[in-house]
Amino acid sequence: MITDGIRQIAVFPPDPLVLEPLMSDTKFVAHCADCGHAYKVPSETKVYPCKECGGKVCAQVEDEEPEEELEEVPQHRSISQRHPRAKSSKTPMIIGVTVIGLALVGALGYAQNWFTFLSGAEPDFNKVAEAFVADWNSRNLDALEAAHHPSKQAEFGATLATISSGRGWSTAFPNVTSETHRISKGTVENPEQAIIDIKFTGLGLGAEEAEGWGTVSWQFEPSHDRWYIFDLTLAPSSLEPRARAFREAWASSDLNALRPFFLDAEEKRMIDLFSKWGEIGGWQGEHPPITGMSSSGEEVARKTSAHLYREEVLTTYQTGKGPLTIKWAYSGAEDTWNVKGLKESPK
Repeated sequence: MITDGIRQIAVFPPDPLVLEPLMSDTKFVAHCADCGHAYKVPSETKVYPCKECGGKVCAQVEDEEPEEELEEVPQHRSISQRHPRAKSSKTPMIIGVTVIGLALVGALGYAQNWFTFLSGAEPDFNKVAEAFVADWNSRNLDALEAAHHPSKQAEFGATLATISSGRGWSTAFPNVTSETHRISKGTVENPEQAIIDIKFTGLGLGAEEAEGWGTVSWQFEPSHDRWYIFDLTLAPSSLEPRARAFREAWASSDLNALRPFFLDAEEKRMIDLFSKWGEIGGWQGEHPPITGMSSSGEEVARKTSAHLYREEVLTTYQTGKGPLTIKWAYSGAEDTWNVKGLKESPK
C-alpha cells in the first residue's frame, strides 16, 4: 500500500498469466490442449494455464491469410496488338500465279501452233478436199463460207448466195460427179497453194443436163496451220434465161430498160452506143419487134480452158428491120451474163 498523502493506491504484482481477449491485435492464437478453449496470447513460445480447466494453453502461429489474388493490370499495347491484322489469305496469290502461268502457256502454245485445231486447222489437203466435196453436196453454206479466208468470208458468202438464187440452187447444189486435187505451189511438206477441180451435171435454169465444172483455189496459211479458199470459179450459167430477159426489155422501146444488162462501169458507154445505132437504123424511141432468137459460142465459153471475156458469145434477134446481134460476157462475181457490145443492128 502506498500513501500519497491524500489517497492510498494499491499496487499489485503482475499476474503471471495475462490472457488478452480474443479481439486483441496479437496475431498469436493459443488453444487449450484439454478443453480446446481459444485464447490470443502475446508470445508464441510460452505455455499458459487455461482459465477454464487449468490445462495447458499452447500458442500456435496464426495461419496467414491467403494473399489476395491481384488482378493483372493490362499492359499498354501497340496499335498492331490492339487491332490485329486479319490473317492474310493466299488465295489471291494462287490465282495470280495461275493466271500468269496460263498466259505463258497460251503464248507458247500460240507460237508453237498447239491450239490451231480450235480454228479448224487441217494441213492435210486430201482431207480438205474430201470435206469440201461433202459440204458442197450437202449445200452446207456455213461450212463453205467458213472455209474462205476470214477477211473475205462476207464477200464469199454473198457470192454463194447469188449463185444459189441465180441458178435455182436454193435447195440443193448439183452433186459432184468427179473430183481431182493437187498442190499447185510448194510441196506436200511445205505447201503454199492448191486446187480442187470438180465436175457436176446441171447448170440450172434451163440447162439441167449440161455438164458443169468448178475450180476452187486454196492457199495455205502457216500461222493457222490450215487451208483457205481464195477463189471459186464455176462454169458459166445458162445464157438462155438472160437472153430471154433482154428480149422482153427490148420490147419496151426504152433504152433505160436495158441498163440492168450492162456492167456498172460500162453503162454510160453502152447507152450511148445503142442511141447511136438507133439514130442510124431509125428505130430510136421505137424498137422493131423481135420475132426469133438464137445463141452461139456458149459451149466454147463453158470450157475450162476458155477466157470468158474474150470468147465470142452471141445472141442474134430477128426483127423486121434486120438482125440485132448482141455480144455477151460472163461475170463470175455476179454469176451472170452482161451485154458487152453490138455486132449487128437493125437498119
